[in-house]
Amino acid sequence: MAASPHAVMVGGMIQGLFVVVAVLMAVTGRRWAPEAAIAVGIGSAILFTYAHLLPSYLPAYQDSFVSGPRINVTWFSWVSAAAEIGTGIVFAVVGIRARNRGSSVGSVTQLRTQGEGRR
Repeated sequence: MAASPHAVMVGGMIQGLFVVVAVLMAVTGRRWAPEAAIAVGIGSAILFTYAHLLPSYLPAYQDSFVSGPRINVTWFSWVSAAAEIGTGIVFAVVGIRARNRGSSVGSVTQLRTQGEGRR
């Protein structure tokens, strides 16, 4: 963490807050949860790719794993980068599917209740 520029650390903390809010929206069945999941998922994947996997264009805003000064970049750095990007993509895809179905926690519960009433 000492090798990361200050802007990358602050950006990561802000991104983490957006993720927490989007996950809470999804868990509580908020109306805008699918859109939040899409925005946060795609945004996280793009920004994490820019910050860590692309060559340094703006070193103050990147901690590139592929161009110098690559301080303390290990296999774990690469695995965590892949996991972060993959998770962002999955979160966005789930948001897209939920939006296309028009589903939320409330409507899923409502469908279950309607199905039980028919039996």
